Amino acid sequence: MAIFTQDTGDNKKIEAYLQELNENLTYMFNNLTPEDNYSEQAKLIYAQRDEHIASIQVQADQIDLSVQDTKTKYNASMTLLAGLLSLKAETPDGSSSMQLSGDRIELSTGKFTINARNLTVDENGNGTFSGTVNAAKIVSPTIEGGTITSTKLSSVDLETVNLKSAKIESGSINGMTITGGRIDGSEIYGGDNIPIIARKGYVSIGDFVVDDTYGRNLFQSSDEVTGMSTGDVVGTGKLLLWAGWTGNSDTSTFMVNGNKQVVIHGTLFYNGVSLENYIKSVVSGG
Repeated sequence: MAIFTQDTGDNKKIEAYLQELNENLTYMFNNLTPEDNYSEQAKLIYAQRDEHIASIQVQADQIDLSVQDTKTKYNASMTLLAGLLSLKAETPDGSSSMQLSGDRIELSTGKFTINARNLTVDENGNGTFSGTVNAAKIVSPTIEGGTITSTKLSSVDLETVNLKSAKIESGSINGMTITGGRIDGSEIYGGDNIPIIARKGYVSIGDFVVDDTYGRNLFQSSDEVTGMSTGDVVGTGKLLLWAGWTGNSDTSTFMVNGNKQVVIHGTLFYNGVSLENYIKSVVSGG
């Protein structure tokens, strides 16, 4: 730096010199950079009081912050890069860390809790959501709910041991096991292994069906050879009970109609003897 010495002989030279100094100083302070005026040591801020230590280190491509307590073994730090933010907290009981980058957030911790108006997660992992949870797949030993609605539920999409719900709405449900007190639906198809079919007005169990095709409820074999009807045919000529139906009342084996008539085409046996021969033996005293 220039050194000023007093020279009272020429005030104009003094004035010009001071003006030049002022211009040089103004230029210098307006164009200073940290590299020009700070050493590497000046970029480190370090403070300590007893067992408490805090530090901030600034580099061209990285900033590091740290606060620690050497007595309790607590330590929290943060590292900031152009493309990464890293946070870490360590205690004698455990540690947690989080890294935020452009494409992901990585979290590592012992217990993860959230306490927000629309979302809570407690230390036991119990979560409460105020909105809708959308997932490609849900795997759980137990699912309980008031209503479960879906266009399709299958064992691939929903893997659970127990599914408890007051109401399930789905266009299709495919699964290994469904256990519940009540199933409400428009159609049930058991497939090749379980011969059960159920739809409105029709239930099939093996070779027998419950049907209302004829305007009354019938339980009969699929070929209609054997069956029974409900009491709404009482007082009519329609059949209450039949076996060996051939499609013709005159040739069918056994019939009971709503007029309390029993019709049999065939032989009746009593203790291995035809009823006709048994009656003849009783009449003849044999």
